[in-house]
Amino acid sequence: MDPLTALRKQTEAKQAEAPASAVPVAAAVPLPAGYAAPAAVATAVATAVSAPVAAVAAASPAPAAPPAAVAAGVAGAGGAGGAVSSRPTFEGALAGEQVVEQVKSCSLLVQNPFCEVVGRLQMTPYRLKFMIPKGSLRKELQWMRAAKYFDVPFGAVESAKEETSTSTAGQTVYKLTVATKDLRVLCFLMPTDSEMRLVSDAVAAFGCPGNPAMLFASKHFESLKKAGTVEAPDSGWCFYDPIQDFARMGIDTELIPNPQCPWRVSELNRQYRLCGSYPSVLVLPRRMPDQALREVAGFRKRGRLPALSWCGGPELGFASLWRCSQTTEGLVGQKCIEDQAMLNAIRIGAGPKESKDRLLLIDLRPRMNAWVNKAGGGGFEAYDDCRVIFGGIDNIHAVRDAWRGMATAVRNVVEGQVGSWFKDVANSGWYDYIGAILGSTLKVVEEILNNKASVVIHCSDGWDRTAQVSSLAMLCLDSYYRTQEGFLKLVQKEWCAFGHRFRTRLAIGEQPSAEYSPVFIQWLDCVFQLQQQFPDAFEFSPPVLLRLADEVFSNRYGTFFCDNEQVLVDGASAAMGNCNAAGVASDAVELQVEATRRHASLTSLPLRTNMKFGWRPDMPDHRDLRVTFDKVDAPSHIKKKSEGEKELIDLRPMNGGFPIFDQGHLGSCTANALAAAFHFTLHKMTVENHKDFADFTPSRLFIYYNERLVEGSVNQDAGAMIRDGIKVMSKVGVCPESVWKYDDGPNFFKQQPDDKAYETAQKCRVMGYARVAQDLSQFKACLKNGYPFVFGFAVLSSFQTAEVARTGKMVMPQATDQQLGGHAVCAVGYDDFQQCFIVRNSWGEGWGDKGYFYMPYEYMCHPALASDFWAINWVEGFKNTSSMSEGGKLQVPRHPNAVSLPLRTNMKFGWRPDMPDHRDLHVSFNKVDAPSHIKKKTEGTKELIDLRPMNGGFPIFDQGHLGSCTANALAAAFHFTLHKMTVENHKDFADFTPSRLFIYYNERLVEGSVNQDAGAMLRDGIKVMSKVGVCPESVWKYDDKHDFFKQQPDDKSYELAQKCKVIGYARVAQDLSQFKLCIKSGYPFVFGFAVLSSFQTAEVARTGKMVMPQATDQQLGGHAVCAVGYDDFQQCFIVRNSWGEGWGDKGYFYMPYEYICHPALAHDFWAINWVDGFKNATTKKK
Repeated sequence: MDPLTALRKQTEAKQAEAPASAVPVAAAVPLPAGYAAPAAVATAVATAVSAPVAAVAAASPAPAAPPAAVAAGVAGAGGAGGAVSSRPTFEGALAGEQVVEQVKSCSLLVQNPFCEVVGRLQMTPYRLKFMIPKGSLRKELQWMRAAKYFDVPFGAVESAKEETSTSTAGQTVYKLTVATKDLRVLCFLMPTDSEMRLVSDAVAAFGCPGNPAMLFASKHFESLKKAGTVEAPDSGWCFYDPIQDFARMGIDTELIPNPQCPWRVSELNRQYRLCGSYPSVLVLPRRMPDQALREVAGFRKRGRLPALSWCGGPELGFASLWRCSQTTEGLVGQKCIEDQAMLNAIRIGAGPKESKDRLLLIDLRPRMNAWVNKAGGGGFEAYDDCRVIFGGIDNIHAVRDAWRGMATAVRNVVEGQVGSWFKDVANSGWYDYIGAILGSTLKVVEEILNNKASVVIHCSDGWDRTAQVSSLAMLCLDSYYRTQEGFLKLVQKEWCAFGHRFRTRLAIGEQPSAEYSPVFIQWLDCVFQLQQQFPDAFEFSPPVLLRLADEVFSNRYGTFFCDNEQVLVDGASAAMGNCNAAGVASDAVELQVEATRRHASLTSLPLRTNMKFGWRPDMPDHRDLRVTFDKVDAPSHIKKKSEGEKELIDLRPMNGGFPIFDQGHLGSCTANALAAAFHFTLHKMTVENHKDFADFTPSRLFIYYNERLVEGSVNQDAGAMIRDGIKVMSKVGVCPESVWKYDDGPNFFKQQPDDKAYETAQKCRVMGYARVAQDLSQFKACLKNGYPFVFGFAVLSSFQTAEVARTGKMVMPQATDQQLGGHAVCAVGYDDFQQCFIVRNSWGEGWGDKGYFYMPYEYMCHPALASDFWAINWVEGFKNTSSMSEGGKLQVPRHPNAVSLPLRTNMKFGWRPDMPDHRDLHVSFNKVDAPSHIKKKTEGTKELIDLRPMNGGFPIFDQGHLGSCTANALAAAFHFTLHKMTVENHKDFADFTPSRLFIYYNERLVEGSVNQDAGAMLRDGIKVMSKVGVCPESVWKYDDKHDFFKQQPDDKSYELAQKCKVIGYARVAQDLSQFKLCIKSGYPFVFGFAVLSSFQTAEVARTGKMVMPQATDQQLGGHAVCAVGYDDFQQCFIVRNSWGEGWGDKGYFYMPYEYICHPALAHDFWAINWVDGFKNATTKKK
């Protein structure tokens, strides 16, 4: 009889009992203000019984419940008592999970503060769940519920100890102590011996059945398949594709051939005959024949010969990272010529055979341990061509002891006191081992990046310490692995596929043995340390690490049930779900940057990432030249094809032309796209003028540096605007790449080009450029005239697939698409037969169709998917760029030739144009009569509508020294909506003033600029008000001094904000009649506009009367405001500013109709039409 049936049979005989009730508990000692646990506790020990509240608050949501259930807690699931058959499940139960047994009333002993918590203990095939009646858990223990402390998966249980004793009153006490692998200790007082044994038996039956096939994951996955949540038995197991990953690194594969690469994909281990604990797909030196590789495998412990983990591609001379196990030379000094030859092949790589540099080989063990292993038949490499250094990382037994030492440190904490915490942590040695791992990682990274040389690492068997260092080094070397998707693939590749013994090390489905050791948990803490030092370098955040720490112990997925790939393929785990399919991978949006510092109410707020694309939408500018193309016949030198009305135009040179650029790790797509357009213009002029200018390749890094100089982000890889790149090429010029090379290394992009680069650039400028209308016929006419055009588009997740990378065939947005960022590219042709444009990318020739892809007409013509179209039509002077002169070093931060280049400043306005997004809701207004409470005046067809309250209303905001105009404008719109609802519902909500700094902090949190006064996008502010809500300014005040804007609002602010949210919002079309109808319907709207120097005059500041652009105007920045009325008599809109009541007409100004309707002057219009719950937000302070 299986354990599930046995427990169910016992349950059937049970009778309903009364619900559990709470008992009095002792008073608690408060925690010192500002106390926080060190990183190890915050990462891996966050749910320990005695852990400080600050540490527990950082814990990730448990996988058992969706965010809604987390917010509600588990109290509602307690309910009344009764037989299991009447309550087979509970809120937040997983697929296939049912209550099979329960103890109706028992007590949980809590150490700090010492007390008893009474509740019901339920058992499912997945977990122990301690249910507490609603309202009975004292306030200082609420963190335990929020951290899912009472929710223990059976897989996380390390031991369950039964104790029977007699109390001083003569009563028999039945105590069951459950210790978990994540350092929790739960002490239950049971009513009877049989119930204590029932729980103990459930732990043994469901947690340690001895066979992974009997764990909950199998039933869970079957239930998911029946429900249609997953589509196939292998769902998630194909998440990591080794060929695709190696091809991305520049390895020679069938997917992307690269014969110059010195490494090759080998078939030797296809049936796991070479090494049973290695993956089936290996990358090995091209110079090594198969027979020699077999000899090397025989010489290495357990056949784990050196195999490639990561390659830097041609940019780093194919420098790579290799992993293996120790040699088996022993004390007798047995040698293997083939092993020496293989390490020599790795050393040489793509370089010359006579290279004298020795190969760095890091033996991750302490030196003494390596010699002890040598005495036991192991060894290390004492070869002439190798530099061997020791990493000093202790073995699994030391890690296990250190982990238990951390458990002691946590359990010794007395709430409200530091006590022996620091001493206990130091004695554990946990951080000593973390430091040793990070130190070895640094050596690997420095050798590969600085010396462009390969590195080999190993420990004893090559599956514990080796996995830690190799995967950490890959995180540092490759930004892809710092994305959510890449990180999960890294775990599957370096840990699962390369044979880390998850089942043995974490005792999955079995009792812990002498080989038990939390090596993977230790690695997660190392990643956490990197995140703390470089938070902006990661797309994901610590809750992802916590989620993985939960899942390795949960028995919920088959990912961690095996010790290597072969066992997985041959065993039952492959018939279970993979955590990449429906677990951690699906939470990418909710578990991203800064989440550990985010209030629980922020979990549903998506953060923006650009993933190294780099296009930033431009400010509207009325001075832009716009071009209109007439119909022409394509010149003879252009490739073309015609059939009836359909035609194909292709500007790519018939002889193949110039090589495709690769932007690498930089967000320099605008510079790459503009350099491509420059190249095509060069080709056009070459043909038309019968001259050869093809030897001039424009310097992309010169363009990228100077466009960031214009935008004030020269020290950041922040991407850029296309217009600024074109202005650089027009005013400063472009030097050839031979003078200022392209290098996507760590800090080269920050270096100012030298004198020679600027002098050369002056001889080669773009003389003609203009905007192209977003119209299919104009796009075609532009290309047919021989001019390519650059533009930006929204990159969706459907674009980042292996299929698009292989074929270049882009698809229209899918229902499940996520927006990943903005990317700039260059259109070079169109195809009516396939209904698409031919577009040149900047990700190398190995991507797409030899570096090109095909964008559907519908995609490019959709304003929410693509925008910012520019054409270059003439380049002057490049024929003279071959005569160069040497220049000295610059003595000034900015080269004199760049002095004419205007720099962008926002002068504390703060509005930033938004990315196009096809998911935006658009609203259309019908004709209405203005309600009676709105001020109005009518004469014939002219009317005046003014939403300002007749009694004067609320005070005008003043944003002060901060660039918080978006938050101020949105708060104003909120105020007006409040007033509208006040009048319509005959209620008084006017005492609620929304907190502008609360909005400003959280919209910058979304955009990843929380520590900068960087302004924000309107959409992000509205999303904050919709998903997180708004608290009153009395709770989180507005302060524009010093660094207060960087502070995260307190818990009270977030709690009140949840009661007051914007429910309805939508984009408003840039159309005069729609603007008027929006206001006439009672809705103000917010928008951004280009601030010109004519707006910053004493006259406007005194009267509020704005004028149309003047010939001498300069654009100063972007500003967000709120339109609250219109006046046909004066032909203007009434607009509320955020510069105080002393500016303009008591804080308002009057914007001409023509100005607000001009797409080059105003943009980004949004209306808020309903606010929910704010009547509750006036909750008094406690």
